[in-house]
Amino acid sequence: MPLEIEKKYRLTAKQRDEVRARLPEIGARREGEEFEVNTLYTGDAVELNQAVLRLRRID
Repeated sequence: MPLEIEKKYRLTAKQRDEVRARLPEIGARREGEEFEVNTLYTGDAVELNQAVLRLRRID
């Protein structure tokens, strides 16, 4: 089973537009959308790190 590690960044509207404009320039292409179901877990162990465990299922 593949493991995914995700990092999120907060972008300004200008930065977002710049990233979107750059994607085709580097050969990226949109392949469509996927439906996903997210299940969130909290509890003592994850809350110590101010974190949430998210399990994502993509259909």
